[in-house]
Amino acid sequence: MKAFFIILLLAVSGIIALNHKGHTHSEESTIESWQSSFKQGISIVYFQDISGSITTHGVEIDSTSIFNRYYECVDRDVNLYYGTISSNSAHKLIHLELPPFAIPKPIEPNLQTAVNVRELKDRYDTALKQFLSDSITYYADRKRRIQQFNGEVAYLLVLNKDSLASKSDVVTAISLAEKVFNGYADKAVRTFLILNSDGMDSYNRVAPVLKHAATVILVNASGSLRTCLANVPHTEMASTEDAITFTLNHNN
Repeated sequence: MKAFFIILLLAVSGIIALNHKGHTHSEESTIESWQSSFKQGISIVYFQDISGSITTHGVEIDSTSIFNRYYECVDRDVNLYYGTISSNSAHKLIHLELPPFAIPKPIEPNLQTAVNVRELKDRYDTALKQFLSDSITYYADRKRRIQQFNGEVAYLLVLNKDSLASKSDVVTAISLAEKVFNGYADKAVRTFLILNSDGMDSYNRVAPVLKHAATVILVNASGSLRTCLANVPHTEMASTEDAITFTLNHNN
């Protein structure tokens, strides 16, 4: 257990905060620096194509492990939505919210120049124990959230693993994503739509231009198909891993 506490302290050693009983101008500057280290929140809508056409167009069904990158990202608010592209893509999306690690770590007092050494030390030790307790609770909750999300996604994929949809309703999936993004219109959040799909809509529709300024990424292994995204500015990438890396690094 002691070793775990040491690892936990090292993991969050870059996060600095106030003592609860007042602070100096220098400490205020440190806090401002700590707060500014948080990055802009991101909202990602991910769609996995489970239509039969993906078997001939080089698109693979991703495992849930690819989303662990978001679990590891504790310096911003992350909202991830998961859906599938099938004959009818109008299904409720699976949602994962991961808040940033915003638990203040107490500042170790300078006991060499202090008059009330015992009081300062006791106060610091108490605050440090509370910090450790809160940190353990935070990571336990974070682990529970990602496990629940991955479990729901895995169950959905198992249901469709051996019976891929006969058609691909990409345009409906894009419209669902825009509804999600509309909820972030007044928030300082970067929005991304990842389509792990060949981009082929079986109903011969062309997706309309998104009203929301989201970054659209098409993970299309073949890279040569004519897709339904002709009117939608987008970027094509070779893998979902590349797309996730892009969402974590873009403009940050």
